[in-house]
Amino acid sequence: MDERPTARLGRHPFEPWEGAGQWILYHDRFDQAGVSAQYACGPGLPPTLGAVTVDGLTGPQVEFEGIRLIGMPVQAVDTLLIQHLEQSGQGVTFGCGGDPGPTGLPIMYEPPEPVTPW
Repeated sequence: MDERPTARLGRHPFEPWEGAGQWILYHDRFDQAGVSAQYACGPGLPPTLGAVTVDGLTGPQVEFEGIRLIGMPVQAVDTLLIQHLEQSGQGVTFGCGGDPGPTGLPIMYEPPEPVTPW
């Protein structure tokens, strides 16, 4: 991907506790590609990609083992994903928010936050 981030989120180290240092990057948003990147990092450590979030409207269509993960009702994805994992013998891992994912693979399906009209 050759796109530069549309927006970046980070912070400068808080000098009294962390000392002087480079800007700490947490999040990049790529509007043209329809994805965001979240990083794990800290003072003196380079940013390491921790997760990629796909925008359901503008991002790429993503599948796992033939199951559409984007643009599907949450309950449908949950049901299909759990059925596949049980049939294939893979374990099911649940995230803190109750979102299911395959054991041993860093995939978690999290529905977007509901949008409240003004």
